Amino acid sequence: MNAVSISSGRLYVMCMMAWLVLVTHPVIASFEPYQLNGGLVSAVAGKTFAIIGTDTRMIGEGGYLLESRNHLSSRLWSVEDDTLMLEIESALRSDAAALRAVKPVPIKITGPTTMVGSSGCSTDCSQLQRVVRADLRAASYYGQVSSFDPAQVANLVSQTLYSRRVFPYYAFCVVSGLDSNGGGCGKVYVYDAIGSYEQVAVAAAGTGRELLQPILDRLFTSNGNANLVNESADAAVEYLCKAYSSVSEREIGVGDNLVLHISETDTEGKVSSRVLVVKLKDH
Repeated sequence: MNAVSISSGRLYVMCMMAWLVLVTHPVIASFEPYQLNGGLVSAVAGKTFAIIGTDTRMIGEGGYLLESRNHLSSRLWSVEDDTLMLEIESALRSDAAALRAVKPVPIKITGPTTMVGSSGCSTDCSQLQRVVRADLRAASYYGQVSSFDPAQVANLVSQTLYSRRVFPYYAFCVVSGLDSNGGGCGKVYVYDAIGSYEQVAVAAAGTGRELLQPILDRLFTSNGNANLVNESADAAVEYLCKAYSSVSEREIGVGDNLVLHISETDTEGKVSSRVLVVKLKDH
């Protein structure tokens, strides 16, 4: 037997062994139902106001793929079927150059409403938005839930999240609104992914939460009622802008624009709302 036949025999044996390995140990394709699309949402409750905000950066797989700089529709939304955030998102996409100023750009709106901020997987946040709005319409028809009562909306969001505890929505939420039964003071609630929630004065959730929350806790003060801050609405807006600007310098998943929804009650009990858009770092 010559050297050529020995080499051929060894090659044949090696090929057969590799084939047996592939047959007996098949490669199983992995399925990953979730994707982290980023989003840093926050909320502040004051004696006469409630503020909720988010950045507009949407990241993709791995955290370094930039999907969008102006994503808002599933990040910040009203429990009612309005299109305000869609209109703002469209304006951001079409007129981004005009919003590069440091000075906030005001967008006036009217009427009290409860807002939800959700971060995590964008598709799960969109589905959560549809389910909550549908359940709220049904409950409101029978007089069980009012969209003007943030406590009732917070409970509805909690039940919706908990109903999917076996296969949870990958959404981390905050709820913000004015208490229609308590003199117009702000109410803020923060959640985990399976619906456990609590009322707080300052809340943060999503990408960069571990950076934003301690900054807000340091800036805001609270006396007497631990669920309300002492600062005015203008001071709260200034603090949020500074905090988000600081986080956007340190967290690659946070940036581009900061959108703040502010609901306020005046001395006569009238409610007004406005939206501010502030430019953040666009690294």
